[in-house]
Amino acid sequence: MFIINPEDGDQFSDVELAYQKASGLIALSDEDWASVGPGYSYVNGTLVAPPAKTPEEIQTKLNAEKVAVNTAKKAELITVAIDRVSVLQDAVDLEMATDDEIAMLKTWKTYKVLLSRTNTNVQENISWPSAPDQ
Repeated sequence: MFIINPEDGDQFSDVELAYQKASGLIALSDEDWASVGPGYSYVNGTLVAPPAKTPEEIQTKLNAEKVAVNTAKKAELITVAIDRVSVLQDAVDLEMATDDEIAMLKTWKTYKVLLSRTNTNVQENISWPSAPDQ
């Protein structure tokens, strides 16, 4: 159940219902609320839909979402690379590294640098550098 204040369109949940009932608020069932959703307002006894988003607003939101996904993926890939470099660097520092580990250290460091240079502020699909073989 959601409550809408007809004066300003503020919305309240069931928890606030008992207190708000006395203030002349309008109660909507969960079913009614689901049919209207956030962004609606109550004006002169009528529920009014929010203005439709323009194609530009929709595209801007989609672009921002894609950038956020790209940025999150970059952070995840860099975290994996940092972890791998750390272990390999420890083996080198402790003079415990095999020849293969020494070679892999350079490969993982190169991968990490390439990732850091990847521009994630784009909406198109990114061509990510290939991760070294484990």
